[in-house]
Amino acid sequence: MSWSVVSEECQTLTSQGLNLQSVLSSHDLESVSHELWVDRERFPSLILIGSSGQDLWTAVGNRVEDQADPVDDHSFQVLTEFVGKITQRGVRAHIAWHAACGRACPIVPLGERAGWSQRSKMGLGIHPKRGLWFAYRGLVQIDLGTESVPPSLSNSSPTEHPCLLCTDSPCVSRCPVGAVGGPGGVDLRLCFDERERPEAACASRCLSRLACPVGSEYRYSLAQIAHHHEHAKMPPGWRDQLPTHPPEWQEPPT
Repeated sequence: MSWSVVSEECQTLTSQGLNLQSVLSSHDLESVSHELWVDRERFPSLILIGSSGQDLWTAVGNRVEDQADPVDDHSFQVLTEFVGKITQRGVRAHIAWHAACGRACPIVPLGERAGWSQRSKMGLGIHPKRGLWFAYRGLVQIDLGTESVPPSLSNSSPTEHPCLLCTDSPCVSRCPVGAVGGPGGVDLRLCFDERERPEAACASRCLSRLACPVGSEYRYSLAQIAHHHEHAKMPPGWRDQLPTHPPEWQEPPT
């Protein structure tokens, strides 16, 4: 009964643009548990929630002009309503993390466990079907006892890395300053120096990301791309904070 309640309410998540959901076992995540704000005894399961394509942008609608961070605000509202509804229907649940909370979370390893993401030549996670056009929006702790996970929420089977199937690497060749494809995935200094240059071709979009053929049917609209691009700008002094060596998540596939 519990999973049927969750599956039903997950349809509401999907209708509100949070169209990626996958269940993980809290007890299988010991390697990253020190970074997770999760009570594994009370909540043996986690639901990883994300968005892909243009559905979330459509659901946000006119609020883009009314709020400083409409995507995260909408996502948090939908997550809160989701947890409230399943709790009212007898399922114990709690939001462990959401994109706007400002708290560290090993979200990339969780996405890899769910079969959503592998490291691309850009350093970004690439989904086997949806390419570079997805994002993590929330993580919900949940107690569903010993019931089996329904197929619709089960983890994806591992697939061959999309970048290893790519022969001409358009993400590398389309970068106007050669910032993509190096030992760190992307050279952030080169990338942002060009992005911040007046009248740069990539001032409002990433040409390398647009060039990737994987999941092109899930590509964001240009308005959504520009919105995320604007929010991804670095604060003053960020160059001095960069590590000498790129972080592990930026290592490209071999």
